[in-house]
Amino acid sequence: MYTSGSTGIPKGVMISHSNIIAGLTGMAERIPNLNEEDTYIGYLPLAHVLELSAELVGMAHGCRIGYSSPQTLADQSTKIKKGSKGDTSVLQPTLMAAVPEIMDRIYKNVMLKVEEMSCVQRTLFILAYNYKLEQLSRGNSTPLCDNAAIRRHAALHERVFLLPGGSGLRPDGDLRGGTISERGYHSTDKPNPRGEILVGGPNVTMGYYKNGSKNDDFFVDESGQRWFCTGDIGEFHKDGCLKIIDRKKDLVKLQAGEYVSLGKVEAMLKNSPLVDNICAYANSDETYVIGFVVPNQKQLLALVDQYGIRGSCEDLCSSEAVEELVLKTLTEAALEAQLERFEIPRKICLSPEPWTPETGLVTDAFKLKRKELKTHYQDDIERMYGGK
Repeated sequence: MYTSGSTGIPKGVMISHSNIIAGLTGMAERIPNLNEEDTYIGYLPLAHVLELSAELVGMAHGCRIGYSSPQTLADQSTKIKKGSKGDTSVLQPTLMAAVPEIMDRIYKNVMLKVEEMSCVQRTLFILAYNYKLEQLSRGNSTPLCDNAAIRRHAALHERVFLLPGGSGLRPDGDLRGGTISERGYHSTDKPNPRGEILVGGPNVTMGYYKNGSKNDDFFVDESGQRWFCTGDIGEFHKDGCLKIIDRKKDLVKLQAGEYVSLGKVEAMLKNSPLVDNICAYANSDETYVIGFVVPNQKQLLALVDQYGIRGSCEDLCSSEAVEELVLKTLTEAALEAQLERFEIPRKICLSPEPWTPETGLVTDAFKLKRKELKTHYQDDIERMYGGK
């Protein structure tokens, strides 16, 4: 199976039958009481190892599989006619793979519904939502709260088990709140040890196909155990929880010496309703971060309407005045999210077209292809960094 190519040319990953069985066993142990009454919704390609594993686990337990796509999942999805039902509403799945980009879309769709409520309805929903999060953090269920305020606005079936993978989920997905030395991270860090996450076990690939140099980069043999170097930076908490806090390749050192985590910047700014997608970029020879933004068209039109600006989405996205308005909104969101000043994009470029796998700018799991995005926006990068 081939990697997504998010960091370059896709690499062939050699997978044995025992690798697959080990992975399925681990996944199955974490899905409670999976049986013939369950329904799985598939929307990722089978060339994605998370999708392949999830479907095989479902088949092994006799559950139904309904096939969807990222553009038809929810009622508000781009390829669902207004007033029609999305695939999750029709199929009512009880199991689905959860890649962060899709979870973000579902979350935003629900929040947009909330914004359209009356003041009283919105207040009740927010109170119920915050109360439910608090009770879940204590291990308590909230059946009355679910029935009264939350279930009627749910984007998914009332009992759906999510299999997260691909990259980090939103910070509020963690109901508890929020070699070994790498770019300022150390195993001796206090209060929590930090460093690159290495994985060993029978589910780990045999290696990259005909790619000895990459095998040397990504695999380490130590005392008879073979380890895969994930490139993720982790932090161990006192309760044993291992939290992914960064990504090696997402760290860029600015000219003044500050390290910027591009993934962190993107995660914080994608919380803005104005942003459908964003790619942060930084050149080590420069002193500031820039960004490419796919704005939410509805939110963009509402923003510019406040200033009496009219035009098509293409015209708006090519307007310097609109860029400044969007940048001002994102800067406010970044400060509220407590990003450092040097982490906040100083200039942005707006894209009227969404980034889909067909454009070649994101993978099938909607992860950013940074190399391709850099090439695609090269002229804009030079403009934003004061070139031609």
